[in-house]
Amino acid sequence: MPTPRFTETPQGEARIETYTVVHEQGAPSRGIVIGRLNLDDTRFIANTLNDPETLATMVEKEMLGAVGQVVSEDGKNTFTPTR
Repeated sequence: MPTPRFTETPQGEARIETYTVVHEQGAPSRGIVIGRLNLDDTRFIANTLNDPETLATMVEKEMLGAVGQVVSEDGKNTFTPTR
């Protein structure tokens, strides 16, 4: 199986390939997403915002394949799912 391309600076529409939600002191604190850009299937790694609603959705619902936007700014990649 060929290795997918990877970018450290993703931009654009994307989908979640896999993810995890990090908990601190018993509460969700951030999400980590490994995803693919819709444009060319390039793989990326990004965090989510520390948004309680987004994190609750990621814990309660299956998010594999969910779509959203990924941006890279100041050395940080952030994925925001479409609601």
